[in-house]
Amino acid sequence: MLFEQAFATMMALARQLPTEQIPLDRSCGRILGTDVFADTDMPPFNKSAMDGFACRRTDLFVGAHLEIIEEIPAGAFPQKTVLPGTCSRILTGAPVPVGADCVIMQEQTRRIDQHVHILHDNTADNICQRAEDVTHGDLVLNRGERILP
Repeated sequence: MLFEQAFATMMALARQLPTEQIPLDRSCGRILGTDVFADTDMPPFNKSAMDGFACRRTDLFVGAHLEIIEEIPAGAFPQKTVLPGTCSRILTGAPVPVGADCVIMQEQTRRIDQHVHILHDNTADNICQRAEDVTHGDLVLNRGERILP
């Protein structure tokens, strides 16, 4: 039997297996039976791209002194609003507080107790915007793709 005939016979006899839902930790090497869509935005909120101080860009100029109103570690949510003349100490991955439109890197500042002195004012936003990677409902994996580590 020629290869082509054998292949045609095999394909004629082959049947599609039913799909099944299995735990993620058992899915490696398996083939997706359906498309997968994002069930949330990623990131799910505006978050700091680096350690520094969340503040208002209009307050940033060399020599400015801003009052630190709270500290926001990754995994915590801001409790206060950044107002003129204030800022929040923020760590990478933490949600940006209301009122802040940029994060100045800690290397561009000098902290003195509960105040921060601005040494450089040429900062980028340093904020990862909500849904900049994936938007709720986006197709993230296609049916037929092999799941790999």
